[in-house]
Amino acid sequence: MNSQITSIKSESVRDASRAEWQDAWASDPTSTFYQSPQWHEVWAKYSRGRLSPSPLHVELVDQTNVIVPISLEKTRFGRFKTAWLSPGCTYGGWLTSKELDQSHAELLTQFICDRFPGLFWRLNPLNENAIEAMPQSEQDEFTQALDLREGFEGIERLWKSKGDAIRRKARRATSKGVTICCASESDWEGYIEAYQDSLRRWGEKASSVFGRHMFDLLRDTNTDDVQLWVAKLEGRVIAGAIVLYASHHASYWHGAALESHLDRRPANLLHVEIIRDACTRGIKWYDFNPSGGHAGVVGFKNSFGCQIMPSPVVTRKAASSKPLQALKRALT
Repeated sequence: MNSQITSIKSESVRDASRAEWQDAWASDPTSTFYQSPQWHEVWAKYSRGRLSPSPLHVELVDQTNVIVPISLEKTRFGRFKTAWLSPGCTYGGWLTSKELDQSHAELLTQFICDRFPGLFWRLNPLNENAIEAMPQSEQDEFTQALDLREGFEGIERLWKSKGDAIRRKARRATSKGVTICCASESDWEGYIEAYQDSLRRWGEKASSVFGRHMFDLLRDTNTDDVQLWVAKLEGRVIAGAIVLYASHHASYWHGAALESHLDRRPANLLHVEIIRDACTRGIKWYDFNPSGGHAGVVGFKNSFGCQIMPSPVVTRKAASSKPLQALKRALT
């Protein structure tokens, strides 16, 4: 890398347009849906305007152009509170079509942390340079993901080597009459019913609780990058999974199931068919996402043969600001 790149000057930083953001997201091979304009816009609406998408364009002295997706959280008095690179505690980080080296990553990481005294940032597990550049003192977390680069046949070989329990459970679901498809508009109602039943079952153990408005916003994005997959029995939705797509990354963001049909193993069949489809799309990673500290959820994901991938969390507090609590208050 050019040895002149030692700092980022203020005149090289400006607001980015939505078109620049969209282009950078579409062209970055490490991008996730959580870094897209659509995801930040969904959260702006869900937070009733408390979050405002405010992406930055950064030009380094070697003419490397970088987009930093950010949503700014403000108080009801309009004062800045927290910069969310990760709305909804999902992945964040810069976007660029150019392959960056470790020096770029260290510079950009320092720039972001210095610029925003209030910050919440869960690092993108596909951006290894950013993770290596982050100080070791930050909060260590991880996700679980399947490498799909050998195609679905490679995944089936992996499952077979682990005893083939995944395919046995999927076949059980099929034998019990469960079918899998992408949701129609009416299927979202069935999914919300399954989610409400899941919340009842989870009780206080639920990591998060979303209002109906979130699902309406996702349904209305009108993009193939947001898909609700559903498991049906005799035409009724008994389970579902919301999967969010980028060029090489598919992420299982949200799932729910009716307790009365868990013995039919609909979740196993759902993930098998989602993974099969992702391989057909040329997706490289199927990401089950962090598990919120739930050991049982971690075990379920491990059964698919997932890799552990680091996804550390960076939190900076501005004055007495507490970012997570602040956002939760904004949504109530």
